[in-house]
Parts: sequence; C-alpha cells; structure tokens
Amino acid sequence: MSVGETNSQLLLEVGVEELPPGTISSVVKAFDDRVKAALESWGLQAGSSTTYATPRRIAVQVSGVQTQQPDRSEMVLGPPVSIAYDDEGNPSPAAAGFARKVGVEVDKMSVQPGKRGDVLAAEVHIVGQSAVTLLADALPEIIGGLPFPKKMRWEASGLAFSRPIRWVLAVLGDQTIPFTVGDVQSSNQTEGHRFLAPGTFVLESPDSYQEALRSRYVLADMGERKSRIEEGLAALETNDIKVVPDPALVDTVTNLVEWPETALGSFPSSYLALPREVLITELRQHQKIFAIEDANGSLVPHFAVVMGTQPADVEGVLRGNARVIRARLEDGQFFYDEDRKTRLEDRIDALDKVLYLKGLGSVKERTERLVGLSRAIAEQVLPDSVDDCARTAHLAKADLVTLMVNEFAELQGIMGRYYALHDGESETVAQAIEEHYRPRFSGDAIPGSTVGAVVALADKVDAIAGCFAVGLIPKGSQDPYALRRAAIGILRILEDTRLNIGFRGLLTMAFQQLEAQGVDITAGMQTGASEFVEARVRVLYSERYTHDLVDAVLAVGCEQPHELMARIE
Repeated sequence: MSVGETNSQLLLEVGVEELPPGTISSVVKAFDDRVKAALESWGLQAGSSTTYATPRRIAVQVSGVQTQQPDRSEMVLGPPVSIAYDDEGNPSPAAAGFARKVGVEVDKMSVQPGKRGDVLAAEVHIVGQSAVTLLADALPEIIGGLPFPKKMRWEASGLAFSRPIRWVLAVLGDQTIPFTVGDVQSSNQTEGHRFLAPGTFVLESPDSYQEALRSRYVLADMGERKSRIEEGLAALETNDIKVVPDPALVDTVTNLVEWPETALGSFPSSYLALPREVLITELRQHQKIFAIEDANGSLVPHFAVVMGTQPADVEGVLRGNARVIRARLEDGQFFYDEDRKTRLEDRIDALDKVLYLKGLGSVKERTERLVGLSRAIAEQVLPDSVDDCARTAHLAKADLVTLMVNEFAELQGIMGRYYALHDGESETVAQAIEEHYRPRFSGDAIPGSTVGAVVALADKVDAIAGCFAVGLIPKGSQDPYALRRAAIGILRILEDTRLNIGFRGLLTMAFQQLEAQGVDITAGMQTGASEFVEARVRVLYSERYTHDLVDAVLAVGCEQPHELMARIE
C-alpha cells in the first residue's frame, strides 16, 4: 500500500476520578510527549498538538495525523556469508531459513558489511499499517505508563493509575480507536460536568471537543479556566477591598474545578488578631480560598472562594466555608496562644530530640554549630553585630518545635520572628530569625538585614559542609537536601551584600565547626564541597558572561561574587 493521502485529527481523553491538582500539568505534558513520540516513531506525519486537563480528564489533540503509515523498504541482515553457502557455493540451510523468514529468494539477496564481516542481506518491502491499528496497540501502554508520583490499583486487571479510570475517548477523525485500559473500553464518548451536565454523550468530531464540553459546563483548556478564575476574583474587588495576590493558589484552584464560579464570604473579625501569615496560610492550605485585604494592605474578615459548580444556594456554600474556616482559625488561635506560653529560649533543649541528619547530630547540635559559625563570620565582616548574630543563630531553629510550625512547616522562621518579639527580643534579632531562611526558592529575596545575611550564610554553608562530611552529595539531577539551592543562595547573598568573605572561607569555617563537634573531616570533603560551590559559580555567572571569561577569573582563585564580576568587567 502506498503512502496514506488523508490526514485526520487525533483526540485522546482519559476520564478519571478527581486527580491531585499538583500532578495534572506534568502528566498531561507527558501524555502529549509520548503520543507525539509514538507517531514520529511510526513515520506518521502530524501537525501541532494541544493539551487539555481538568480534575476529571487529561486529553491530547493532534492535528493533521496521517491515517496510513507509509510503505517502506528495510535492509534486513542475515547470517554471515561464511556460513550462508556450502563449499560448492550452494545456499546452506542457514541461508534458506533466512530466505523463508523474510520472503525473499536467496539469489535476490545482497552482501552487506556486518559487525563481524560480510553478511547476507535482503531488502524487505514492509506494508504500512493504519494509524488506528498502531494506536490501538500502543495506547494501553502509553496511558498505563503515565508518570504519576503515586498510583493505585482498583480493578482486577492490576492496572496502576493515579485514580480510577472511568472512560476513555479515542478517535482519529470519524474512527474510534479500539483498545482496553484496565477494564475500560475506549469509545467516542465523553462526559460533561459531574453535576451541571451529568452522563455521557457522543462527541460528533474531534474539532468540536472544546466547544462540546464548554456547552456542558466544562472548561477543558487550563489557560481559559485560569483566566476565568482571575476575572472572577477581580470582579469581587472594590475600591475598599482587594484579593491578596496568590498565583500559586490560582494554579492549584485551576486544577480543582471544571467550571469556576467565585463568591465573597466572611468570618469573625476577632481572628484578625492572628499574624497575617497564619491567617492566610490557614485559608489557603485547608480550604484553598483567598484572603482579602483593604486598600492599606491590612487583612479584613472576608474571603474569596472559587466553587466548581453553580450552586442554587450560594449563601449556603459560603456559610459552609465559613464554618470550616472558623474551626481552622480557632485551631490557629489555639496554637498561637499556646506557643507564646513558652519562650523560644526555653525550647532550645527540645531541639536535642529532633534529628537533623544521620551523622550530624540533633538540631540542637546544629544550632550550636550555627552559633559558632555566625559568630566567626560576624567577627570578620560585621564586628559591631557579633552578639546579635550569635543570638539570632541561637534562637533561629527554636520555632521548629512549636505547635504552629508543626502544623505549617512553611511558617518556620516567620513564627520565630513573632515569638521572638513576644519574648522581648530586639527587632534586629527577630527580623534576622525570619530572614535566615532566605532565599527559600528561586527568585526569592535575600535577607534584608546584614545580621540576617550572616546567619543565612551560616545556615547554608553548614548544610553544604555537613552533607559533604557524611557523604550526602548530590548526584545527577538528584539533590534531596537542596544543596544547589543553598550554594546559589550563598552566592546571591555575597554578591548583593558585598560582605568581605569568600565562599571557600565560609566552607573552611563550617568544617571547623563540624570537626569541633567530633565529625571526622578529610581534605577530600573540603575539596569536594569547594568544587561543588565553584560549579554553581560557573552556572550562575555563565548566564551573564561567556564561559571563558568566568573560567579565566576563577583560575586565579576569585571567590567573592562582586569581585568576580568586577574582574570580568
């Protein structure tokens, strides 16, 4: 059969119970990548692709897919020539067997070079298969192999998937692609909104997919759904109140609903006495709802909720959310009140029961290292604030054993600041306790105070030195202890603050603190840690300058980022 002359639109949709919102974007991309890779491997031409995803479906749409695989010729290698013929030049059983296998007469074969000498070879004509046949064979494996972090088995076939599969839509043009995934048979049917348009329906054509779902209260396009949420939140705002910006929560909610509707609710104003970060975290973590602030940036007793349906009784939904919010905020108030009954200073001993890393002792032992390290750094670069740096380091990890941080780990440091101020610590120390974790992530701000910068350097360099001392070294893309992020953080702090110390000097101090606590340190550990940080220097500054310039400056031992940039310039 010759090359197929027709092209059709391919549409694949896997319908499931609600997926975890954090997995949807990466999995639908993997679905798209694997389908396109399969089409390419079969020699099938295809146009552009589009992905769709909601909590109940992931879908890939590919335009212009060739419906028939091209015929092709393939050179198939057979037995070595040395055994393909007998002494009289007649085909041996090996040659005859190869001829039968490929369907080509021996005298029509050629001799081709092989890995170990000349071999018998035959040019075989391979008839292309239909795209429907190829897809039907491959899709069960493609779908079953999608990379969910956690999978479950829920039916007899043993298929493991993130959530139970309820339907599979698979069509190429007007043809249904027949296959089974688990105990679900593919079809040309899909489902609308679970409550607003329940039940299955036949999709007329792949082209009508997005509009057919929209008419049944499903916005399949993630970008469109996100825009509708942002517009809905903006519509709730007035001159007096604004939704607290939270792009990450918008992304999460986008993957929690199929047909977003927004509404404004309220809770008792007494809870505004809670720290701002606590109130916002309680709302976003437990209910996935948005905090509201006034024109001056102060929180007000209102919240914005994104619903996944059009309830007949919106006020009832808001009352339900408010009941849950009150319970959660009551928990937060309890944690906050209880935590303040014990000073941070009095929590230090409790850190001795918290393991830091195997071979590196408890968090209390780490705190002792941080105090010594912060003091040593400050004596060199900030002599007027040595005591503030040491005090900050002493209290920096104490909030790890509070009720609030035990509930919300992301509030570590933040709650330390509040509790330090409550205990009567100076504003300088309290601020630095919060700042010493910065930068927490790519693009995050560095510490705003020099005391915070010194303790942040101590925190990050101790993590790197400690992990290298006990063999917890990043390999390939694996970096479970975020040492690369710590190294980049060190470089950013040194660059912006221009503190008169280099990363090698910091590492030397860190290893000295470890050795003082009885950790065996070798020259190889120190060299490895230094080379690790230097590699981050190359990565960070090669984004701004050419590799040869960065290498030339590093070759003369430059280890202070601001000096490195000055030498390059």
